[in-house]
Amino acid sequence: MKVLFICKANVGRSQIAEAVFNNLSKEHSAFSAGLNPGKWEGKNISSAQNVISCMNEIGYNINNKISKKIKKDMVEQADKVIVIGERDNWPTYLVNNKVEYWEIEDAKELSLEFHRKIRDQIIVKVKELLKIFK
Repeated sequence: MKVLFICKANVGRSQIAEAVFNNLSKEHSAFSAGLNPGKWEGKNISSAQNVISCMNEIGYNINNKISKKIKKDMVEQADKVIVIGERDNWPTYLVNNKVEYWEIEDAKELSLEFHRKIRDQIIVKVKELLKIFK
């Protein structure tokens, strides 16, 4: 099973979900992208310090991850697509039965504590998703 995690910029929520999923699953894999990465597209996320810090706290190093913009072929390659916290401006190819929506707030420019809260919510959701795959 191949899972695609999507959030707005592919800097925080989707990167966290991808890292947690790939760490917890040996049989399945995940990748991630953003609906609208803007200035982040193609850039390393290492300057998103609160994202990096909250993940380092639990032993995940995502310093070398790159923000990517969603493309139709990514959706086609995935068996399951999870859109995290964005309900607007979805490309039409995202409206299909592979897509699931997780309502998790964007922590952009918020405190490290808020990033921890978001991270922990994502961890719970990823663990629930992995139970379905067993």
